[in-house]
Amino acid sequence: MRGNYFTGLDIGSSNIYTAVGRMNDKSQVEIIGTSCVPSAGLKEGMVVSIEDTIISISKALREAEASADNAIKEVCVGIKGQHVESFTHESPIMISRSDKEIHAEDITRVMDNARAVRIPPENEIIHIIPQGYTVDTQRGVENPIGMEGTHLIANVQVIYGISTAINNVVKCINRSGVGYSRIVLGILAASDVVITKEEKDLGCILVDIGGQTINLAVFYDGYLQFIKQLPIGGDMITRDIARVKRVLPKEAKRIKEAFGNAEASMVVEDQVITALGMDNVSQIKISEKNLSEIIESRIREILGYIKDEIRNTDYENLVSSSGAILIGGCSMLNGIRDIAEGILEMPVHLGNPHNVTGVNNVMESPLYATAIGLVKKAGEGKDAVILPGKRKDVFGRLKTWFDKAF
Repeated sequence: MRGNYFTGLDIGSSNIYTAVGRMNDKSQVEIIGTSCVPSAGLKEGMVVSIEDTIISISKALREAEASADNAIKEVCVGIKGQHVESFTHESPIMISRSDKEIHAEDITRVMDNARAVRIPPENEIIHIIPQGYTVDTQRGVENPIGMEGTHLIANVQVIYGISTAINNVVKCINRSGVGYSRIVLGILAASDVVITKEEKDLGCILVDIGGQTINLAVFYDGYLQFIKQLPIGGDMITRDIARVKRVLPKEAKRIKEAFGNAEASMVVEDQVITALGMDNVSQIKISEKNLSEIIESRIREILGYIKDEIRNTDYENLVSSSGAILIGGCSMLNGIRDIAEGILEMPVHLGNPHNVTGVNNVMESPLYATAIGLVKKAGEGKDAVILPGKRKDVFGRLKTWFDKAF
C-alpha cells in the first residue's frame, strides 16, 4: 500500500467497518478512506458461515479500497465474541546479576515467562498486557529499568480465546484475498482513540453496544482491568419493532435509526411514520412516540444488564467519576446518553474518536472507533502487548508466493 497506509477491519455481527489510514508526523491517525457494509455469516461475534463471511469481508475491502484509492494487501483485525475471556496473573523472575540492576532484557524475560501461563485447553493467548511491576516488595512500579532488586514480578492481564473461533476469522480474511498483520481485541483498539489517559487513570468503562453483542471494558489506574461480552444488542430492538408493528425487519431497522428515540418523553412532535408491512405490500402507519416507547422499553432492559455487570465487578465505585463511554451502533440512538446516565448512575458520553484527522463523518462518529483504533495499532507497529504469531492457511501462503514472485 502506498505511503505506509494501514487498514483496520472491525468485523461485527451486523456490520463490518473498515478504515484506511496512517500515523502522521503529529502522532495523529490520518484516515483516507472508510467503508461500512452489512455483515452476514456471523452470530454474536463468531463465524457461523465461512462463505457468507468471506463475501461480506470482500465487499467491505472493495469499498474501502475505492474510498481510499489504495489497494489493501493486509489488515489489522479486531477480534470479539463470548469465547474471549481474561484474568490477571503475576509473572515472577529472579534478578541474578551481581549489581541487581534491572535491564530491558529482564523485562523481556519476565514477559516471556508470563506467556507460559496455563489457559484452558483449545484456547490461545491474544494479548498479555502489563499492568505494572513489583520490585521485591514495592508494588505499582511503572518502569523498573534501572532499579535494583532481587525479584521482579510483572502484573499482567491475560486475554485469551478459543483457537478455532480465531482461526475461522483468519481463514475468512485470507480467502478474501488479503493477509493480516495482527489480531487485536476490538474494544482494546477502540479504547486507544476514544478514552483519554486521564479517564483510564481515574477509572471508566467503555461500552460497545453492537447489533448482537455488548462488549464492556473497565479501565482503572491507567490499565485495562476487566472485559466482558453480553449476548444482547441493538438487533433486539429491531426485532421488537418488526414483531409489534408487523413490519419488515429491514424497515424496522430503517425507522429505528431515522426516527427512533431512546426516551419517548423526548418526542415533541408526534409525527406519523410509514413502513412496509410483512406482506411486502401494505403500508403500516406508526406514530413516532409509539416507536420510541418500544425502543425505550428494550433499551432500559439492555442498560439494566450493563448496570448488573458493572455491579458484579470490583470496580463499580472506581469507574463512577469518569463514567461510561458509549460506542457502537446503539450509541447513535437519540436520547441514549441521558437515559444511560439515569440507569447506570454515572456520567455518560459518546466515544467520538479523538486525535484523528481526515474523513469528517468518521471523526465525529463512534461507529468507526474500533476500525480507527485498529489502524492506530497497526501504525504503531508495536505496543505493550504480546501477540500470537501470524497464521497463514493455504490461500494465504499462495497469495504470499504470488506477491513475491510477481
